[in-house]
Amino acid sequence: MALLHSGRVLSGVAVAFHPGLAAAASARASSWWAHVEMGPPDPILGVTEAFKRDTNSKKMNLGVGAYRDDNGKPYVLPSVLKLKILIRPMYSNPPLHGARIASTILTTPELRKQWLQEVKGMADRIIGMRTQLVSNLKKEGSSHNWQHITDQIGMFCFTGLKPEQVERLTKEFSIYMTKDGRISVAGVTSGNVDTETSH
Repeated sequence: MALLHSGRVLSGVAVAFHPGLAAAASARASSWWAHVEMGPPDPILGVTEAFKRDTNSKKMNLGVGAYRDDNGKPYVLPSVLKLKILIRPMYSNPPLHGARIASTILTTPELRKQWLQEVKGMADRIIGMRTQLVSNLKKEGSSHNWQHITDQIGMFCFTGLKPEQVERLTKEFSIYMTKDGRISVAGVTSGNVDTETSH
C-alpha cells in the first residue's frame, strides 16, 4: 500500500512540476527505488522549466549559471575550442579530456596568455553589467542602495529582492530568477539591462 501511495504522490509531483516527467515517475514507482523518499524539487531547475514554458518573446532567464556573451549566447573560450578540435580524435577517456585541455592551455605560454585575456574579458563584462544594472536602477528613480550588487563578485548576485517581488517580476514581466532573488549576472546583457530596470 505504501509503495502504491508513494508512486501516486511521485507521479502527482512530477506532473505538477513538469508534465513530461509523469512517465519517468511511473517507471520509478515500479522500480526498486520506489521506497526512497523523493527530495524537494530543485529550485534552479524549476526556474529553467518555468522559463521554457513562458511564451513571452521578451522573457529573461537570470537564474541560469552558465556564462553567456553579451548577446545571451553560450560562450566557449576560443583557446578551449582550438584544443578541443585538436584533441577530440585522440581521446577515449572523457575524464582525461578536460585535464589534457587545461594542462595544454596552462603550460603553453601563448595559449595561457590568450586564456587569461579571455577570462579577463568575461570577468570585465560581468563587472560592467553589474555597474550598468545599478546605474539603470538609479536612473529609473530607485532610492534603494544597490551597492551590494557592485560589491559582490562572480557570476551570481543576491539582489535582496523578496520572494513576492521575484514572483511579480516573473508573472508580470517574464523575468526569471530563484525565489531568494539570486540572479546570474551572466544572463544580464546590454540588450536586456534596460528592460530589467524599467520594471
